[in-house]
Amino acid sequence: MPSYKIGFFVHTLDDRAVATHTVAVCHQLVGRGHEVTLICSVRKASGEVPAGASIVDLELGRRRTAWGIVALARLLRRSQLDVLFCQGNGPGRAAVLSRKLARTGPRVVAVEHTHYASAQRGRIWKDPLMRTLYPGADVVAGVSRSVVEDLEERFPGLRGKTTVLPPAVMDVAAIRARCEDPPDHPWFQDPSLVVLVAVGNLIKRKAQDDLIEAFARLVPELPEARLVIVGRPDDPDFVARVEELMQWRGLREKIWFAGFQSNPFAFMAHADVFVHAARSEGAGKVFIEAMACGIPVVAVDCLGGCKDMLQGGRAGVLVPPKDPEAMSQAVLRVLRDGTLRADLVRRGNERARQFEPSNVASMHLELVQRLIPTALP
Repeated sequence: MPSYKIGFFVHTLDDRAVATHTVAVCHQLVGRGHEVTLICSVRKASGEVPAGASIVDLELGRRRTAWGIVALARLLRRSQLDVLFCQGNGPGRAAVLSRKLARTGPRVVAVEHTHYASAQRGRIWKDPLMRTLYPGADVVAGVSRSVVEDLEERFPGLRGKTTVLPPAVMDVAAIRARCEDPPDHPWFQDPSLVVLVAVGNLIKRKAQDDLIEAFARLVPELPEARLVIVGRPDDPDFVARVEELMQWRGLREKIWFAGFQSNPFAFMAHADVFVHAARSEGAGKVFIEAMACGIPVVAVDCLGGCKDMLQGGRAGVLVPPKDPEAMSQAVLRVLRDGTLRADLVRRGNERARQFEPSNVASMHLELVQRLIPTALP
């Protein structure tokens, strides 16, 4: 295989899902002998730098990615990249405009990480921009088939130039290595309790309020149940609403908000069921992490990639949206049916391995080879 010059453009280089996925793929491509450049609009101290890759910080601070178009155009003129993977809506639009401004540049792959129709704010101005700019990309990828189908339905001009590029998750063995020590909380030390865990930043789209409603229906049938919610309190108004709901439901002694945790895998691995109630997900990388930890998954079949990640219900139990009773009953079924639980754990482990960085990097390279075919002798 020839060596390629491959760029990745991510708005914020930090420790969140999009950046960690990007860094994992960069590591793999550098290890295979390719020249990798990682471009970001904002670089934070929590962001990992992939060894061997070049880093370009556009230093935009709080400004939108569009403010970096001129700087990015200059970079594209001098870098001679073969392909630029743009992670997210803003970087994708900015890259298409920058290449037009530079009048030269790499093949552009715009990668959508969210379910556009349900997650995008400001649609009144983003829709026209998407309709105008995204057909200028060489390929538009989504992190799941559902994301791609939604884009094609809303922007028919993209049909014929889409593909799926799933998120990269840590190697299963690496995740398992971080699962050994239980969290420092008494619930994880008490064998008489049943612990459910949810992982996701506290924002409206993640629907921890719906999760609490489901948990409220579970507790009368399973008084020993406890719920641990791991994630940054990103939306203060939503956090306040969730805490009020918990108080109103009389669950303050049975729910623990653990906040951000640098090692969420230990929480997953030492819980009994992983639960997820989000209203939309691009792919749901957290499902793969939970399955790699060896815990059964119960999730809402929401807009986006949940069904894709869980293989239509083979690798995890899917329940209808806005149906807390269905979620509580699904959790009970997983806890009481040993055969079902074992099947979910086994299938989940198999599914998680498909998203290891080496496999996802190979998918990126296959796309690069398609876009930059090797010249025949």
